[in-house]
Amino acid sequence: MVERYKISEEEAEKIIKNKENQRACVAQKIFGVEIDNPALYHIALNTSRVPFEWAFESVAGLFSRFLERI
Repeated sequence: MVERYKISEEEAEKIIKNKENQRACVAQKIFGVEIDNPALYHIALNTSRVPFEWAFESVAGLFSRFLERI
């Protein structure tokens, strides 16, 4: 965000925290869940550390295998 939008790190952090809070509120209001609860997730990939293509292929493969079992 700092590079893309030419803003300070502090401003980028503020925006990110605000968006995270908004998402958490929406999830709580609509689904009644806390999004930080790891029991809600089957897999989590940090796409800032893993190339998007690799993450996509991995998840698509897992989903495909899941569909074969049902």
